[in-house]
Amino acid sequence: MQKCNKTVVAYYSYNACLPEINSRIILYIKEGLDIRSIARILKIAPTTLLKRIIQIANMVLQPTIQNKKSYEIDR
Repeated sequence: MQKCNKTVVAYYSYNACLPEINSRIILYIKEGLDIRSIARILKIAPTTLLKRIIQIANMVLQPTIQNKKSYEIDR
């Protein structure tokens, strides 16, 4: 009989697919954490985090700007 050297994983957890991950990413970005810190806290790769941030940014709708109104922005 030969050994096939296969591994079976009983429980696999990929943190980037958790339902609350996007809201946590947004929260940490608002708090001013950098990419490496957020990736370390969420236990996901920095490249995966950057891809998620881009996906989140693409879902943001542009605000409607009306004429003859004043607006303030933060820099």
